[in-house]
Amino acid sequence: MKTYHVALLVIILLLSLLVRLYFVQNGEFLPLKDYDGRTYDGLARQLLAGKGFGNEGAKAFVTPGYPLFLSLIYRLTGTGEERIFVIRLVQAVLGTVTVLIVYGLGNKLGSPATGLLAAALAGIY
Repeated sequence: MKTYHVALLVIILLLSLLVRLYFVQNGEFLPLKDYDGRTYDGLARQLLAGKGFGNEGAKAFVTPGYPLFLSLIYRLTGTGEERIFVIRLVQAVLGTVTVLIVYGLGNKLGSPATGLLAAALAGIY
């Protein structure tokens, strides 16, 4: 990979992270307003408390992956009011890693320029 491709990729990744961090800092996340958010949060706290994965009502259609992810983060950071901010922060970092993966796919399937364009588009999504 050429030096300027690396530099462009680093810039894209940093800008992607900054965009995500801006929304983490300035978004309205507490209290949980939408049904999905409350459901995932409740299931994660239920798993953390050792009560298993509930299956009542609409929760029967929720796969366990995301609640398990949330419960792991909650175990590491706690379940206080700041939990939503922490989750959004972790997801911002994971979203930035996704931009890197998109670059890799674009680079492999197309060219370095394709990878950079794909990463830039994913970075602002």
